[in-house]
Amino acid sequence: MNRKSIFVTAIISMVLVLAFIANAARYEDFNVTKLRIQGTQVTSTAAELNKLHGADAGDIVTTTNTKTLSGKIIAGLKLGIATKALSNFGTWVLSAADQLCTLLVASSGSGSIIAPYESGRVYIVRNETVGPVVIGISPGTTGATIASGKTATVIFYNGDYRRVTGDATH
Repeated sequence: MNRKSIFVTAIISMVLVLAFIANAARYEDFNVTKLRIQGTQVTSTAAELNKLHGADAGDIVTTTNTKTLSGKIIAGLKLGIATKALSNFGTWVLSAADQLCTLLVASSGSGSIIAPYESGRVYIVRNETVGPVVIGISPGTTGATIASGKTATVIFYNGDYRRVTGDATH
């Protein structure tokens, strides 16, 4: 069986188990001590299974309490857009507010973007300037160079910003 077939079979099996449990709950003498699906013992608690009862496609179900994400941070990815007009060979040091953004847009001139030294930090850099833009941790570092009229995704890794993607034309 391929992964998709196994996944579909597992979902159908879980739905049947939940329907069975829901119907069986009407009978006081019903007791299941070991439940197996295709030979694998289900170790979820009744409370965890009950969470699945009302779940729809696309819902995220957890077995622990969840908390609201502050600053909308997801593993180095933050949401928002920061734009800066660079003078020729200018430097844009990202402010605290700029650092909360994922998309950085350099709108004129050319130069460099100084981004935080933070492992796993991801930025999408859109270069609307007349020359190349380098994003790095300090002036003069290698960083990642984005050509004029291009957009690239970069990530902080091993001491500096590195490309995740090649230049894309916008």
